[in-house]
Amino acid sequence: MFKILPNDAIVLKLGGFSSRHYPVSDWWMAYEHFCRKFLEWCSTVGKKPYEVMNATSSIDNGQFYPLCSIDSARDSLVYLFKHAGGGYKHGAFLRYLGIKDWNGLSKPIAISGWRPKDFPNRDWFFMQGRVFKKSPNSYHKKAKWVMSFSLQFCFYDKRWRAIITYGYPHDYSSWDVRLEQNYRETLDSFAMRIDKWVDELMVPESDWCQQAERRSRHVDMWYEKRKALKTIFRFGDGLYEAEENALTDKIMAVQKNASLLDHKIQLNKSRHGTLIRWAKKDGRKRKNNE
Repeated sequence: MFKILPNDAIVLKLGGFSSRHYPVSDWWMAYEHFCRKFLEWCSTVGKKPYEVMNATSSIDNGQFYPLCSIDSARDSLVYLFKHAGGGYKHGAFLRYLGIKDWNGLSKPIAISGWRPKDFPNRDWFFMQGRVFKKSPNSYHKKAKWVMSFSLQFCFYDKRWRAIITYGYPHDYSSWDVRLEQNYRETLDSFAMRIDKWVDELMVPESDWCQQAERRSRHVDMWYEKRKALKTIFRFGDGLYEAEENALTDKIMAVQKNASLLDHKIQLNKSRHGTLIRWAKKDGRKRKNNE
């Protein structure tokens, strides 16, 4: 058993200094604690507004959302805590827990259970861009590209689930593969099974250098180029996000060991002249429409 101060979660979210050091697992265990308390509360009010735990203003949520980053559990709690003293359902749930106002956030909350050492693994959440050895989808055998990894607390059996979402690179079609925590399985044991599961499914990455290259060159840099295109160009006349993604892929499709400059389109006098003409033409259109 250990204790957390709810206001420490808010301080950490803002980049400040908390009253003590918290292992990242503390916030995941705290999130599970609040999920379980939420289900208890639901039995007293006769409804299940899962948005209370989902860090969202939307309504009619049907389950706890999957958490897609190492800080998602803590941040979901922060969203809940900021409603302390409020009259809406978030505030009602906190009052059920004895947190009636902002002063209640400074009181410690006991979290039962053993602290895990390896759950969650930060690297799990940087899986985007990895590739399956073989597609889990028998109908889409080329769908091997990992889009995201997430952990979800399941309301029906009150256990954790690991989810790998995959599909085609930069495409909206996606599918999931899942691994469930076993009954009474410790979080550390579940973490070991997740690591083994990932190793069995994925094309191996030899070392941290290869991991860093995938993250920077094939993920971060791709979105950087994509953002630049959206900033400069307005795609229209039948060109939508699929075409934007295809153009970004073409810009990134250079040799594996190419330099950063090779990922940029070379601008010579002819191409510069074309861009000038496009800019003038669109500028005249905007002026005529005013």
